[in-house]
Amino acid sequence: MLFFFTEWLVNRPVSINTDAPGRKHQDGGRTEQFVALRVVKNIYVPIGFMEEQNLNTCAASTSTLRCMLKEGIFRTNGQKEVSYANQAILKMFGYDLLPQSPLVWDDLLANERDAIYINDRLNAEGKITDFRVLFKKRDGANFWGLLSCHLAERSGVQVLEGAIIDISGQVAQEIRFNEKTSALEKTNLELDRFIYSASHDIRSPISTVLGLIGLMKLEFREPKATELIDMMDASMKKLDFFVKELSSFAKNSRQEIQEIRVDTTQVINTILQEFERDHKAYSKVKIKVSAPHTTSLRSDPERLHIILNQILRNALDFCDLSKPSRLVDIQIVVNNEKATFEIFDNGIGIAASHIDNAFDMFYKGTVLSKGAGLGLYIARETVIKLGGVISLNSKVGVGTTVKIEIPNQTTGPREARNKA
Repeated sequence: MLFFFTEWLVNRPVSINTDAPGRKHQDGGRTEQFVALRVVKNIYVPIGFMEEQNLNTCAASTSTLRCMLKEGIFRTNGQKEVSYANQAILKMFGYDLLPQSPLVWDDLLANERDAIYINDRLNAEGKITDFRVLFKKRDGANFWGLLSCHLAERSGVQVLEGAIIDISGQVAQEIRFNEKTSALEKTNLELDRFIYSASHDIRSPISTVLGLIGLMKLEFREPKATELIDMMDASMKKLDFFVKELSSFAKNSRQEIQEIRVDTTQVINTILQEFERDHKAYSKVKIKVSAPHTTSLRSDPERLHIILNQILRNALDFCDLSKPSRLVDIQIVVNNEKATFEIFDNGIGIAASHIDNAFDMFYKGTVLSKGAGLGLYIARETVIKLGGVISLNSKVGVGTTVKIEIPNQTTGPREARNKA
């Protein structure tokens, strides 16, 4: 409506339209007439009462409005030559006044593809709204504009009427943003590659040192030597565990998702067998697994292993040895849509003030944490990668419940969701 009112105002002399619906009345000897503006064809828009002696002031208002508009307004004639352009559009294209020589609309477009597309859209739909176009200035320089226009019939001739907003600044910012984003993505990719490669390269000498420490334990029996060797062994195992976590993080970032049939109970049993060999708390905790007959899930087995390994390791790491009975309860439910894992442990629990940050990178919610603070972060990122959901509830002294939902990929594409 603003466009049409402006177009009427800047192109027609202000006058009383005696054909339009209106009225006259006397007020103190002054004659007033109801003014209506004809905007399109026979549609009248009433503006209000206006004293006849003040009508001439509209010409000045029209000029002021034309200068204030930042939106470029234009109209072409039947030969697609620009027949009207307001001051804003003249400034965009580098003109002070509309040139005497014909200014053809298609010549204002910087590339032929846009001209073809615009013509096709106008022929098909009669209008275009908010279309980005690269325009060409008088001096040959280009600028980006947002074009909205439509075909109209004026005095039996089909013309093009429209508006252009200069968005060159916005487009330049978008280009800079995209360049920075691309550079950041490249840096992240290189970092992931470095972590993946370095974690493998570092693990080899760590394994060698752990093997040598094992031989030293057999050779040296003196109490002092045994104490030092045990300290070396604990430090190297801690380093080995940290490198394993980095490797898990890198795998989740780099590797493509494999969607194959996975037996969820088998994944759990494999993890528990690993803990039986190398986790000191395993023998002190009762572990219960409840699962229905159908435990088969279509998902990524390696990522599923990473997720459950991190959560179950935390359950063992933070078991409460002061309690007479220590429990880790694992419940698995699998249907056609998803697999749900609910893992409860009656360990030391997490304080309410730490729960919101529990999944953050390098966050440690207790001084008892001996890891790098990556476990829950890696678990969450891996769950998100599979399009799943992970949530955590905990109370100090009572225990912690972690709920994980992994989509069964027989149901369709992944949708990344996270309620943590």
